[in-house]
Amino acid sequence: MRIRTRQAQISIHDSGGDGFPLLLLHGAGAAKDVFVQQFESAIAQQFRVIALDLPGHGDSSDAHDPTQGYTVGGYAGAVSEAMAALGVRRAAVYGWSLGGHIAIELLGSTDLVAGLMLTGAPPVGRGPIAMLRGFHTSWDMLLASKDHFNERDVDRFAALCFEDAAEPAFRAAIERADGRSRPVFQRSMMRGDGVDQRLTVEATTVPIGIVNGQREPFARLGYFPTLSYRSLWRDTCFVISGAGHAPLGETLSKRRETGLGCAENAEQWQVGMAGNGVIDSDAGIGGSGDDIATRIAGGEDQERRDEEDGAGNGYCVD
Repeated sequence: MRIRTRQAQISIHDSGGDGFPLLLLHGAGAAKDVFVQQFESAIAQQFRVIALDLPGHGDSSDAHDPTQGYTVGGYAGAVSEAMAALGVRRAAVYGWSLGGHIAIELLGSTDLVAGLMLTGAPPVGRGPIAMLRGFHTSWDMLLASKDHFNERDVDRFAALCFEDAAEPAFRAAIERADGRSRPVFQRSMMRGDGVDQRLTVEATTVPIGIVNGQREPFARLGYFPTLSYRSLWRDTCFVISGAGHAPLGETLSKRRETGLGCAENAEQWQVGMAGNGVIDSDAGIGGSGDDIATRIAGGEDQERRDEEDGAGNGYCVD
């Protein structure tokens, strides 16, 4: 399915059904196909799962005006228009990397987001100094703003994002991505376009889930616990042991009875708000296990690969 927006023709995979919408937003150089496990799992039986290719990625068209379409506001506008065309007014949103920053922009500028989970997307304040607080400074970070990738760049970016799980399809998605999108988005973030992402996440009362890989190469893991969250899910920034930048199908610890915690919490928060504008702070905790990200990450029936470590660092290694 493709939907016309002002920025681009957007390709969408929609599981359909009557479940509460769960929107999955991919990272830079990726595509909606990274979420194939989620469409094939039990998550799609409980929720209406929606994934799309951002402008300049996957089967979507390149942005009609790259200088606007690849900014944080341009991406968010395209997503918002696509969701409106699908009749989706509220959704739980999972944002990975680039998708996480777009999700925060949606949270601060629209009424779409009923709950949010972020991976590899530090909610930074405006300007270069704030960016440096949330991201590592390294040569590898320069790839995120490079407009043309040679073969070596593609290999390196794939390894950074997916490590040993860099399938040929993921590499092809990196090659397909419009190179103009990288520097335009980077400059957009450096200028502080759109909402102040740190203040937006700190101020919101919708459920916020934070889950990152232990070997995250771009974002500073120590930054996430420094925010003054009002509604952080389980009051913990989770870190998945042994995982990298894209823990979408990593081996995770899982209790079989665990629900899709953050998304279920978002759904129940939405129901409570629709009913009377007030929700019990103890209500809406979905499931009874410890892992808020397991089903979104696609590992519901797998065992732990690594031992737990890192306790006491301001976050929980899961």
